Amino acid sequence: MKRLPKYTPAEVRNDPYGFTYKEMSEVIGENEAKALYEELYKQLPRKKNLSMLVKNICKSSDTEKYVYELKDNKYIETVLSSGEMVELFA
Repeated sequence: MKRLPKYTPAEVRNDPYGFTYKEMSEVIGENEAKALYEELYKQLPRKKNLSMLVKNICKSSDTEKYVYELKDNKYIETVLSSGEMVELFA
């Protein structure tokens, strides 16, 4: 018995960056998945297909803080430091 895909072709086409090649192939077929993958990765991503947005950037002399907003309206915060490594869990 063939397993039914858990996503629709419209979902794959609307947010192609949210799927692996295997998932795409199962939903829209091998030929269309191959063409879509080639199209996606021969050019820069289109803004509508990005899965997160840079929401805020704060810079100081030795750090940069980035806040990313995900599609589900949750956030990821990260800090890049060019200074010495600090041991957080001693």
